[in-house]
Amino acid sequence: MLRDYKVYLNGVAPVRQIAKGSHFHILKATTDVTLKFDEQTSFTRGQGQGGDLPNGFTEVWLSSAAPQWVTIALGDGRVRDNTASINNPNINATVESSNVNTHLPLVTCATGVATLIASANVNRKELRLTIDGLQSGGLFLGGAGIIANQGGFLDIGQTDYIPTQGALYAFNSNADAIDVSVMSLERV
Repeated sequence: MLRDYKVYLNGVAPVRQIAKGSHFHILKATTDVTLKFDEQTSFTRGQGQGGDLPNGFTEVWLSSAAPQWVTIALGDGRVRDNTASINNPNINATVESSNVNTHLPLVTCATGVATLIASANVNRKELRLTIDGLQSGGLFLGGAGIIANQGGFLDIGQTDYIPTQGALYAFNSNADAIDVSVMSLERV
């Protein structure tokens, strides 16, 4: 059974907590916490992070670089952390999905060169790219000046959504030209 432990870390000496189980989860912490289970290698985690130790544990040593109170769940079971918060008064944003789906012309990417797939667009939320299964190979994706073996890769038979307002280029390292179907998902 999981149990919550509230521990004060003074920023200097590690604190030993006796607890038996296989699961840990840091419920509250101001800064990162260093954990060491049963004299094993230590590692650092932050608030909201946890995990399972396959061989279990009987004690944990906790420390941090700064003084703080930490609440940690230890034992057998699982913690599901569905909280999502951010503490920054300077962020004020509404994330909206696209409301216009613009089909762009089929783009033919010549072999051995970078080809513009879509120009920059400040209204765009995402680009939807597809290389159908009848093409001879995939393409490398990136910015202007993209070359082979750089950037992202879109293979034949794949569809990918790329969240970008910037211009997107493709480099074709295949022996044949490759066609890409493109749709721009925009918010206007």
